[in-house]
Amino acid sequence: MLLDGVPVTTSRSLDIPQATHVARAVAGHLEESTRGADGRTVHPVAPGFVAEIRRTSGRHATVQFVRLRPLDT
Repeated sequence: MLLDGVPVTTSRSLDIPQATHVARAVAGHLEESTRGADGRTVHPVAPGFVAEIRRTSGRHATVQFVRLRPLDT
């Protein structure tokens, strides 16, 4: 979910280094998972943190995880 409330989908198939990077970054910073309106599992980031993403180009609109950072106040 983007800061403006727009839902986005990340790549479904992360390679091992990517999955490790995401797991280490978000460990301890996720709220309880929920189901989105489309039935997909949503993993909200805890308040006070922002998961930065990069939109991928191509036919399917997906995003790639970049880093987790504290929310600027």
